[in-house]
Amino acid sequence: MDFKGRRIVDKGDAWRRLLKKFLKLGGLSLDDVTLVKRGFDMAPFYNDEVDIWAGFLTSEVIIARQKGFELVTFPVHEYGFSSIGSSIYTSEKMIARNPQTVESFLIASIKGWNYAIQNIEESIGLMIDLFPKMASEKQFHRFSFEASIPLIIPPGKKVGHLDCNSWKNNPIFSNLTHVDRLYDTRFLENAWRKLEIK
Repeated sequence: MDFKGRRIVDKGDAWRRLLKKFLKLGGLSLDDVTLVKRGFDMAPFYNDEVDIWAGFLTSEVIIARQKGFELVTFPVHEYGFSSIGSSIYTSEKMIARNPQTVESFLIASIKGWNYAIQNIEESIGLMIDLFPKMASEKQFHRFSFEASIPLIIPPGKKVGHLDCNSWKNNPIFSNLTHVDRLYDTRFLENAWRKLEIK
């Protein structure tokens, strides 16, 4: 990755920590690039004020491509930095008191994700039925959903798979404590078995 000397958007501390670790993979540091403080509005990228934009595959990348920009992306999950966005979690107290409820909710969630992935058009249609204002952006939502699939089911993995080591590796989540206790596979493995997911 030839990032040296490039102008890169700086969206704040968390993004900067991730960028620092990402650059290190290529033998670079923050001193090798020019940070440009901006928010989430991509106008600076469109106006050639920054060379490299840090954003989401499921939104900013799609919007830029719909505007006609040809992009090269570097998905950070492919470099060992996993996100824990949209994760399902509960308290240890809830698990102790209501293990069947926890397992049933997890099974229903995995079943729902599997169905949605196998029936993308129907899933988008159901979403638009609930939120009719989204109908004008149906194509965007389809692209967004398709971009989400490798994040929901990483290649070679199952729905719900999470990697605690990559959580630890992601500097955005550097304030997490007891990360090993955050990921309990008992219910997940039971859900896979009951849903016959191999």
